[in-house]
Amino acid sequence: MSLKRALNHYQLYFSFPVHMPLSFSLARAEENIDALFSSLSGARQPVYDDLATSQQLVSSHFRSQGTLAGIAKRHLRRVPWYLFAAGAEGDAEPLSQNQSFCQAWCDWLASHASTSVLLALIHNLLLHYPPPEQLAFWRYYVEAHLARTKRQQLLVWRERCVQFKLFDPVAGPRELALRLYRAEQPFYHLCEQFGLVGELASGGFVAQGLQQLLVMLGRYADPSGMNLAQLQSFLNGLRDQQGKLQRLVAGFSTRLAEVLLLPFQRRQPDQPWRNLLRDFLIEYLGNPRINPAAWHAVHADARAVMLTWLAGRPAQMDEQLNLFLMEASRQLPELEVALFNLKAHGAATQTAVISRAYQRLRSIKGVAELLGLSDIAKVSLAMETTLGQIRDKTLSPSTPVINQLLADHNNLRDRISDISTTSVYDPHPF
Repeated sequence: MSLKRALNHYQLYFSFPVHMPLSFSLARAEENIDALFSSLSGARQPVYDDLATSQQLVSSHFRSQGTLAGIAKRHLRRVPWYLFAAGAEGDAEPLSQNQSFCQAWCDWLASHASTSVLLALIHNLLLHYPPPEQLAFWRYYVEAHLARTKRQQLLVWRERCVQFKLFDPVAGPRELALRLYRAEQPFYHLCEQFGLVGELASGGFVAQGLQQLLVMLGRYADPSGMNLAQLQSFLNGLRDQQGKLQRLVAGFSTRLAEVLLLPFQRRQPDQPWRNLLRDFLIEYLGNPRINPAAWHAVHADARAVMLTWLAGRPAQMDEQLNLFLMEASRQLPELEVALFNLKAHGAATQTAVISRAYQRLRSIKGVAELLGLSDIAKVSLAMETTLGQIRDKTLSPSTPVINQLLADHNNLRDRISDISTTSVYDPHPF
């Protein structure tokens, strides 16, 4: 904050492109400065060696004296960073389980509260997300400090706590799960809205939310549950900014595969469901016949369903057709990522994405025409035409337009899948 106050009285000089209007140049400069300061507004962890020293000093002093009096302020300010961690010896219980220590530190905090200490406490509570009894204790003090603060960085967290119920052990994670279940936003965008950036995106609060999400997903096949479009949006929302699928928290990928597959032990899903789930899980965990180690922790019944879907192959397959299917299986997931990026960010900054997607469709259409696959060529042509209009700026990439492209993409994938699979699926032993 001292740097920001200093800059308020310092004249900054900027060099703007000549072709850019002054109003746009000033707006860009303001966005850059806001982005810089917003990136510095989070909690910053001290050096590990300093933390270890402080933890040992504070723990030993409180055990011997029963009070925090006499401990330097800098050590007490670091308490949130090791409050929920085990002792330096590895077998000592975390300080958070010592009720008398927690009460003594909160009494100290009442007269020494600072923005950095409160940010550190909020950060570590969301990272470790202790049991409800402990969380209720800390929630009282955190919300009490936030209620009377006038500091901008803490006001943001106060709004988040009210809006998203971050420190309510039931309502908070459930709020995250509901928003993910409704596929309102991609996972990482939603985490940023909650303030769960960096390591918090795989921390305790998120883990609790994902656990509740798995319960909701277990009912997705019901008529009143998640439909195919919602499921597709949710699964694609697990990608990072580079379009790569991410392992979010430990154990989630295993449970997700089980939740998605186990409902189909005794019945066959509709073909669009099967194709979407099969393609997603192969990209997420790998092919269980090629990489069985990645599926080792998945329940055997769920593995059997996946292997059943992969077992049927036509006895005779033309070599050119096989090459086409291999290329299409590589292009279609990348095309889907491009469409979701276009839906999320618009066309202004996605020129290269649109061009690559357009070229992929031209490639698929050309080979389909050569092999006499008229249905595939027809769907590819419709998508290619729409993307060409978006590229040439004769058609606005509105949400209905992108949704239609995604529907055509699903249709294209289903038609290609029809060629590479048969209608008879014999169980494949794992």
